[in-house]
Amino acid sequence: MYIQDIEGTTIVINDVTGTIRMIRAFLNFEQKHSEPSLQRLEQRRIEYWEDILQKLLALDSDDEHTKY
Repeated sequence: MYIQDIEGTTIVINDVTGTIRMIRAFLNFEQKHSEPSLQRLEQRRIEYWEDILQKLLALDSDDEHTKY
């Protein structure tokens, strides 16, 4: 399966369920930064991975509906 990230890069996904688990674990790791530039970078990182997660959840949902 393929998805496109928010930067327009096509990403190949071989294991949707496993990738969802990994991203959820990654998003649970939160860093606190006092430096404003690092806060912006952290926010961008979260936005990127949440976008990927939503696309994978949609793929996973579509896959569940087509199994039957």
